[in-house]
Amino acid sequence: MPATDERKVSTLELFFDLVFVFAFIQVTLGLANDVTWGGLGRGGLVFLLLWWAWGAYAWLTTVMESMRADLASSYSWRWPRCC
Repeated sequence: MPATDERKVSTLELFFDLVFVFAFIQVTLGLANDVTWGGLGRGGLVFLLLWWAWGAYAWLTTVMESMRADLASSYSWRWPRCC
């Protein structure tokens, strides 16, 4: 089995995941209350926009975590720990 990079999930990431879950629930409730073709179109559009935003957020947090790790490793040899 190949080794995997394990990283801890921050509290902020979990909070925003819950925000997206709440938003998806609201879209689903809106679809349940407006069972028409127009309601399906509006709900589908909002669902796709939420899905895109969630995917972009997940990608950004992954990229920023790797950038933060690279930045920390590049500073470790420049700044001696004296205190």
